[in-house]
Amino acid sequence: MRDLRGKRVAVQAGSVAQFFLSVLLRDAGLTEKDVQVVNMKPGDAGAAFVAGEVDAAVTWEPWLSSGKSAPHGHLLVDSSKTPGLITDVLVFRREVIEKRAREIQGVVDAWHKAVAYWEKNPAESNLIMARAVGEWLQDPRLFADVLTGVKFYDRAANARFFGTSRSPGPLYRVIQNAMDIAAASGQLRGTFTPRDLVNHSFVK
Repeated sequence: MRDLRGKRVAVQAGSVAQFFLSVLLRDAGLTEKDVQVVNMKPGDAGAAFVAGEVDAAVTWEPWLSSGKSAPHGHLLVDSSKTPGLITDVLVFRREVIEKRAREIQGVVDAWHKAVAYWEKNPAESNLIMARAVGEWLQDPRLFADVLTGVKFYDRAANARFFGTSRSPGPLYRVIQNAMDIAAASGQLRGTFTPRDLVNHSFVK
């Protein structure tokens, strides 16, 4: 990552890809100011790298594989090296939680039920999800292959990821990274801690 200093790096501004890049740069003692950021959507970023138009790109499949197989391609790092960092979460405003806690609990319970069903019926579940996602992932075999890099959190995994208010889990580190990066770019106003933003009640 340190070799990216001064290089042209394609990444979509404001996206999870930019967040990922920012964390990796920080871990290497750099910031986005140390590279030449080229604002591109992940697919365009991957295509630009394969074409040799940029020095590096933050992208995902199928461009990740295309980039690695290009004559000049080399994988610096992928999300398997940073487990838990790239995480999809449910976010609700405080007033919604106060007014509709029962419905939110229903959503969380439905998620855990769906994960349990997928674990017992992966082929059927992947077919359903592949059809819903569509486009290049509508082939269930390809969808299943992509899922090898994805972890669905069941009830126990969510409980570990959240931890408790007294003993915070890895989620707190993810949130702190996001807040640090947002604050540095002027996108975060106010002073917060991860503890201000996490509600443990739905995953107990």
